[in-house]
Amino acid sequence: ATPIPNSISTSIGVIQFCEQGRPTVTYTAIGTYNTPNTFTVQLSNASGSFANPTVIGTINSTSSGMIQCQIPANIPPGTGYRIRVVSSNPVIIGSDNGINISINPTPQPIITGAQSVCISQTPNIYSVQQLLGHTYQWNPIQKGVVIGSSISNSINIRWIMSGLDTLKIRQVNTQTGCSKDTFIVVNINDAPFPVITGPVSVCTGSSGVAYAVQ
Repeated sequence: ATPIPNSISTSIGVIQFCEQGRPTVTYTAIGTYNTPNTFTVQLSNASGSFANPTVIGTINSTSSGMIQCQIPANIPPGTGYRIRVVSSNPVIIGSDNGINISINPTPQPIITGAQSVCISQTPNIYSVQQLLGHTYQWNPIQKGVVIGSSISNSINIRWIMSGLDTLKIRQVNTQTGCSKDTFIVVNINDAPFPVITGPVSVCTGSSGVAYAVQ
């Protein structure tokens, strides 16, 4: 009988990913594959070219299956990506998935605000850049009181206990669902307690009376 020619087809259920997303790739391997054999998932560039593909997942197998993949952090956002699977034994280059894949940018919040503070009645303001179509959620803190909202890009905190506390925010792009958590550690110091020394009773017209603060 004439052997069936080797071929590999690829499919993916989701075509919208965030940076460092974890796609599951399904491949169908037709023909005979020898042991040892590795099926490798390749990601094109943002224009769909495989001239310099990026490996995002592998599996040692001789038959069809699924491969859990990871999009690397250095892959730029784009809307024209494709994937394909290649084998090593024999070397077969599979067809791409046939539809463009989008890799969407992840928010990059950077918290600004004082990281060394004192216990005070005056709130400290912390913020990240405000972007249209993004939501913000600050996590609860242990050593302070939030004045006002904790779901905007800025937050007012009155620190009431000394020590270290972690201030954390999650920023979400509501259009793509891509999100990022970031945090800073705040060192809250005890407020100074000045003690004034000097006479508490003096005569009218007295001069040279000295007072000092410890």
